[in-house]
Amino acid sequence: MIKKLNINRDRNYHQKGMTFLELMVSMFILIVGIGGAMGLIHNTISAATMSRSRLKAVYLAQEGVELIRNIRDSNIIVGQNWLHNIPTLCECCKISFDHSIGQLIGQCDGGVPQRLRDFNGFYAHSTDPAAQDTAFTRQIRLSTYHLGTDNEYLQVEVIVSWVHQGESSSVVVVSHLYNWRQ
Repeated sequence: MIKKLNINRDRNYHQKGMTFLELMVSMFILIVGIGGAMGLIHNTISAATMSRSRLKAVYLAQEGVELIRNIRDSNIIVGQNWLHNIPTLCECCKISFDHSIGQLIGQCDGGVPQRLRDFNGFYAHSTDPAAQDTAFTRQIRLSTYHLGTDNEYLQVEVIVSWVHQGESSSVVVVSHLYNWRQ
């Protein structure tokens, strides 16, 4: 009788499991894949946080311009000089709000912009102990320019700065306000 050899069975008998080298290569590939995914997730979260901070800064800068515009418009409506209570040259101004008297424009303490404070979702230069410091500072620069006789404008430059993960960032908004009653 002829004996039949099963070559595949004999070959499989000697390779029952993975070799140590195959195990190490597969573990390396797995670790590199997971590490890359984790790095991608970290970068995505960091970019989302930075975008959120940038959006808040843009809104705070626009609000600074709108606060000055509101004071100008209120002055014109009540018949006062359009620049009443607005410093015509200020390198570092801040706006505070007092419910009893309204908005107040003042110089930054020591010429350095202070942090805005969060008071129930409203950001302001507040001295209220319940308000919490935020990462943002807002500096308002005001300059008056003359374009000829009785034609002048107020340049409002608002700089909002913050630090995110050790990196300083800022947003600058510039607007020109005119006496619209002329």
